[in-house]
Formats: sequence, C-alpha cells, structure tokens
Amino acid sequence: MTLRETFRGCVADERILDDEGSLDAFADDLTEEEPARPGVVLLPESKEEVQAIVRAAGKDRVPLTVRVTGSNVAGLTVAPEGGAVVDLSRMDRLEVDEGEMIAVVEPGVTWAALKPALERADPPLRVGYPLSPPHTSVLANCLLDGRGNLSLRHGSLGDWLTGVDAVLPDGSLVRTGSAAASASWCSRGPLPDLTGLFVAWQGATGIVVRGGLHAWPAPAFRRRLFVLAYERRGAFETMRRLARSTIADDAGGLSWPTGKMLFGVPRPGPRDPAEPEFFVYVDVTGETERELAIRLERLDALLATLRSEGHRLEPPFSIADLVRLEPRFARFSDFPTSLDFLLHGSGTDASGAPVGGGLTWVGTYGPGSRLEEAADL
Repeated sequence: MTLRETFRGCVADERILDDEGSLDAFADDLTEEEPARPGVVLLPESKEEVQAIVRAAGKDRVPLTVRVTGSNVAGLTVAPEGGAVVDLSRMDRLEVDEGEMIAVVEPGVTWAALKPALERADPPLRVGYPLSPPHTSVLANCLLDGRGNLSLRHGSLGDWLTGVDAVLPDGSLVRTGSAAASASWCSRGPLPDLTGLFVAWQGATGIVVRGGLHAWPAPAFRRRLFVLAYERRGAFETMRRLARSTIADDAGGLSWPTGKMLFGVPRPGPRDPAEPEFFVYVDVTGETERELAIRLERLDALLATLRSEGHRLEPPFSIADLVRLEPRFARFSDFPTSLDFLLHGSGTDASGAPVGGGLTWVGTYGPGSRLEEAADL
C-alpha cells in the first residue's frame, strides 16, 4: 500500500502531496541536520482531519512529523526518510477575547497575524515576541517553551499557555485548562494542570491543534536601548541586576560577534580590545511619560552603581536614535522581526569565497549565576 492510499480519505486528495518537488521542499529546516525527503506531505485544515491522519498512521505504523513553516532550529521538522509530514499551516483560526485578555490560536497563526489582532483590541494588548521571524507559528514557539521580549516579567512562552486541544497517539482529542470545563480559556486551573504534558515535549505526547495564551496591556510609552559593555562580567551583572528590579520588561545580551553581525559585519574577525565585548539590550516601558522617565532614571542609577564597582559600561543609547542614523536598524526596533543574520546558511559565491554564515543555535536556558561559565565554553 502506498502512503497516498494510507491517508486517502483523511484529507482531500489535492492536499496529499507526493510529487518529487513537494517532497524536496519539505526535506529540511533551518538547522544543519541532513535533509531527509519524506514519503508524503499532508495538509489538514481541521482537528478532525488531524485525528484521521493520526489514526491512519497508527494503523500502518507510519511515523509523523509535524511542521508549520519549517523554521525550526533543532531539526525537529526533518522527517524520517519515507515518513509523513503533517503541515498545519492551513489551520490558522484566531480569536481574541479582549475582556479576558486571551488569544486562542491554531498552529498556523503567525506572530505577524497575531500582533495586529491584539493591537486592534481596546485597550491594545501585547504578547512576548521571540526572535523568531514574523512568519513563524505562535503556538509552536509556546510549545517549545521559547523566550520572548516579555519573559523577564512573565516567564517563557510555555508559561503563557492557558490550555490546549491535542490529538493523542490513538487519535482521540483532549482539552486541558479551564476550557475543558467551561467556555473560557482564561487559565490552566482549577483543574489539574495537564498542559505541561505538551510543553517542551517536542511533539512526542500529541499534536496540539489549538491553544489559549495570555496577552497583557500594551503600555503607551516604550524605549529600546543598547548598553555597550567592554567585558562580559559587567554585561552579565547588568542583566542579573535588571532581572531583580522592576526597571525593564526585557533584558538580554549579544556577544561581540553577534553584535557586529547586527551592525552589518557578516564575518567578524578577531575582536579589537577597544571594542565592546557585549551589547546589552534593554526594553523600558511606562503607562505614562513620567513613569517611563522614572524607570529610565533608575536604569541610569543602576549603571552608575555598576560603574562604581569597576564595570566598564557606556551610557545607554536608544535604538530610535540609531535608526535615524542608519535606517536598516529599524528591524531591531520592534518585534516580531526577521533577524536573518542569526540564521545559519552556507555556500560559496562565484569566486569560491564562503558566503552565508549566521549562528548554529545550541539553546539558551540556564541559571543566571552561571552565565560566565557558559560563555567560557
């Protein structure tokens, strides 16, 4: 029996792809994982179709690999040779409950689609946007427990989920969180918290076909800043102190090679001792101009204290000021954004010189007390 025959009736025939061109297009993702051409690609449009696919796959023991945009950076969307890829990008229904400040999304809802929907709310809402490109899946980022630009305040994206609909390996559908017992997706409780069975499990416990996530009021005023640190110890201590304060919504660091790539240097060479070793970025917001000004004053005071302790830190400068000098930096001024210089790529130009570049992602989780140790590896 062919794979087309295995899945016939699960989705419409035109949404079962097994031609060479389609299979080649689904053979890899953004990692260095070797491509592996699947045997078939399935394009469901509803949870019922996903259930039918899972039941058929279980009957004929066909491995399933779930995919949305293929932008995964851990090889998770590279299917076993001859397996089936389940592309959920057509499942893109989105609902926003303004009163409860909850968005309910299917896997195909992207950050680019979610942001304007939240901004149309009254008052406007926001979520924590990751460094993923705008066209990537909101739900996939949450299920992989990624980080966003509100994680300093509200936790990683897995913490934002209020519940999920998931198709289990036998094809049955389970719902977790408050929506399992009511019409509201407002929280994971008061039922036992089963949502975690689907977070950070890399899809091994089921295929999530819908999820609720928290949104938060969007402050009227915001400043995104860079602080140049000339040694990593000062950068890491700045980030730790910010994490123990209420000054910033977000704080993070870019090492000097990544920072130089951001500033347009595709292949940074050895670091000049006069160059900063780390670029610390800080998001500061306020409901009013005065609140924003107070937080900025507190940031200046914190940096002054760190300087008095021997850390070499430049005064913060605004991304907005940088954009006025060099418009190409506008893509870093607001999230979601496409920071393509962070993505791995390789190849050669006509002369044989290497082109592409970017980073191989190895993960960013760990205790703040061990940042120096991790950076030394």
